[in-house]
Amino acid sequence: EISNPTGEYLFFNSKSKDPMMIMSYKDNPLDASKYSLFRIRASFDLEPPATGVEVFWITEDDPVWNQQKRLIIVHNKITTLGEYWTGEYNLSRHPLWKGKITAIRFDPFNSPGMMNIDYIKLQGI
Repeated sequence: EISNPTGEYLFFNSKSKDPMMIMSYKDNPLDASKYSLFRIRASFDLEPPATGVEVFWITEDDPVWNQQKRLIIVHNKITTLGEYWTGEYNLSRHPLWKGKITAIRFDPFNSPGMMNIDYIKLQGI
């Protein structure tokens, strides 16, 4: 889980079309069967054509970043006008979410802009 107990937010501001954050679990891999839900709560103000949040992962058996191990949480919004949007994805529906997860790459948006992240969570269903 990525969150801030002080009530502040993780702030992204990027002129790039592909900002990213990588969370490594190489020393303590995650058992994919125990984490089946990805959730994010954020507000954002993006340039068109913003379409969604992307999440990639690598595993002990498949350590290469690729489009096959990816999910997109579609929001189809340019701005939330200061309101918070919550997105979620059932990871157990993805055929390659299995085994031991060694890293997760989070791409908060696919166009220049800014985002305040309240939380990112991996949960069991």
